[in-house]
Amino acid sequence: YWEVVRAMHPELEYFDSLLLSCDLGLAKPDPEIFLRASQSAGADSAQCLFVDDTRVNVAAAQALGFQTHWFRGIRGLCQELRQAGTKGL
Repeated sequence: YWEVVRAMHPELEYFDSLLLSCDLGLAKPDPEIFLRASQSAGADSAQCLFVDDTRVNVAAAQALGFQTHWFRGIRGLCQELRQAGTKGL
């Protein structure tokens, strides 16, 4: 299944690492999955932007100190990333 998803979303190649809940044995909104993500990035949670389309997951990440974006469309996400100074947008 993952290979199909990856083939459908070439933008995933922009990420240095991808953490899959099926590989970790964890799922959102378990706090441990967010902590593993920040550790994988080598960054404090406050330096990370968590994006999700489920408000419960966004709230869980926010409670752990992550910057968050509730995804409701690509335009809103692109605007958020531009405001954060992301290059290439």
